[in-house]
Amino acid sequence: MTAVHETQTETRRPTRAPAWRADEPELHTLPSGNVALLRRPSLMEMMRRGEIPNPLIEAAVEMVDRRGASDYAQTADLVAFMVASAFVEPAVCYEGETAPYELPVAAISDRDRTYVLGWIHGAVVELAPFREDGAGAADGSHGGSVRVEAE
Repeated sequence: MTAVHETQTETRRPTRAPAWRADEPELHTLPSGNVALLRRPSLMEMMRRGEIPNPLIEAAVEMVDRRGASDYAQTADLVAFMVASAFVEPAVCYEGETAPYELPVAAISDRDRTYVLGWIHGAVVELAPFREDGAGAADGSHGGSVRVEAE
C-alpha cells in the first residue's frame, strides 16, 4: 500500500495558498428572470465570526448539527438571513430599513429564495443540466423516444 500512496503523492501536489480560494461570486439567472451575483455563504464561518443575529443562533446550531427544527419561524428567519447573505449584487437586507440601493429579503419571491437556498446547499449545480433551455418532455427534447400522447 505504501507504493500506491507514494505514487499518488508524486502525481498530486498540494494547492498553494494564493490559489486556495473560497467560493467566488457567480452570476445566476433566478426563476423570476432577475439576474443576481451570488456568493455561497458559510454558516459555520458566519457563526465563528459572530455574524448570526442572536435570535437565530439556536436555529443555526440545529442546522449545523442536522437536528430537526424546534422553532419553524426561527428556522424560516435563518433561511431568509442565509439567502440575504448570498446576494452580492443587488445588495439584499435581511431586516430593518434598506438603503436606496438595497432590496429587502421579503421582496424576493419564494421561487427565487428556494433557488438561492438550493444553490447554497449545492443542489442547483446538480440540476443545472436539466434546466438549461427550459424545454420539457412535452417537446421531446429531453424525453428521447418517450411519447407525449397515447397511440
